[in-house]
Amino acid sequence: MEIKIVLMCAILFLMLIFVDIGCADGTAPEEEWNKTFGGTYGDYANSVQQTTDGGYILAGYTWSYGGSDFWLVKTDSNGNEQWNKTFGGTYGDFAYSVQQTIDGGYILAGNMASYGAGSSDSWLVKTDSNGNEQWNKTFGGTYGDYAYMDYAYSVRQTTDGGYILAGSTESYGAGGSDSWLVKTDSNGNEQWNKTFGGTYGDYAYSVRQTTDGGYILAGYTRSYGAGDADFWLIKVSRENNDWKNEWVGEESKAGTTITTNELQDIIHHWLDDISVREHIISISDLQEMIDIWLSG
Repeated sequence: MEIKIVLMCAILFLMLIFVDIGCADGTAPEEEWNKTFGGTYGDYANSVQQTTDGGYILAGYTWSYGGSDFWLVKTDSNGNEQWNKTFGGTYGDFAYSVQQTIDGGYILAGNMASYGAGSSDSWLVKTDSNGNEQWNKTFGGTYGDYAYMDYAYSVRQTTDGGYILAGSTESYGAGGSDSWLVKTDSNGNEQWNKTFGGTYGDYAYSVRQTTDGGYILAGYTRSYGAGDADFWLIKVSRENNDWKNEWVGEESKAGTTITTNELQDIIHHWLDDISVREHIISISDLQEMIDIWLSG
């Protein structure tokens, strides 16, 4: 009897091993569906994100409709087109990045030659939830008679409701092309910009805001590193280490009111400033924290 029990246990053990190996090894997932969008000419999607309704938003550019314009396509959860919008003018306009914004709309970034100061400027376009343009902004410059090329390859909404763009610029910086970081407010108005690079070509293709309020950029550099072109990771500090003054001015101190957005930012930054990320706090503790902050 004992031998049978031992054998059964051994068999079960081996079965579990084979199950684990099978799960770890796995099989490639099957394609569920695919969709195409476009017309007679070249149409390219450069960025996609799942939206809050379970569908998808795609951004790129189209030669089939509008002659190389920003192209924004919204689909349902099965990839069926719900609507599409084009943005641009006579010349080449290319979207490289899209994100759904907190108001349910969309923010697009790319470069455009139809408007702006140079032969190609960074272009930021904000739409509502149906893809209707709300505003657009260009960023770039010229030098004398030479029209420089400025590109935005990545955009993200920031915790203050504004936007951060990363790309490359020939209009500013040290070299022929430098990595470029541009910060805007919620209406797309530039707050500041920074360049990173050396003598040769340096490019940023992706940006994210970090948990400490700063930014991380990824791209490649020909000015530094071991080879012709190397991976390049750049960490940028937050704009203002005094987060109390960053979010609320003197007029919002004790004796006045603060907005719910300001309150959210207070809590967010308070949690960022300590090492423990999960807390259970009472309402009275929260009130005390706010009172201390307001009286500071």
